[in-house]
Amino acid sequence: MYLPAFKSAETAKRYTFKGHSAVLLRNIVAVGSIEYRFALMVYADGEGEACYCVASEVNGMAGELGGGSHFLGVFEEDSHVNYGSSDQWADEEKFVRRALELVTEKFGPPVI
Repeated sequence: MYLPAFKSAETAKRYTFKGHSAVLLRNIVAVGSIEYRFALMVYADGEGEACYCVASEVNGMAGELGGGSHFLGVFEEDSHVNYGSSDQWADEEKFVRRALELVTEKFGPPVI
């Protein structure tokens, strides 16, 4: 599974889906050169490794090349899909809204 690697992060919130759970992370210290503002990590019930991740990735080239301050990236199986850059992905509420939409498309709606 290809996932972003973190040295440390703060758990901000937890979500429950049928057969899965998700954890919203912030204040992330990443391993490597890519910085992350937020990440929503999804775990299959009973599994210790995430099976899906939506991340707000810092666009380090925004100042030189333009574009939004953060990319919205999805990690799944052995792939990474970039959903484009926007300043929205630096805002926790906007990031969470979009991340939960993507998780819901994949795994069904959260259990309330």
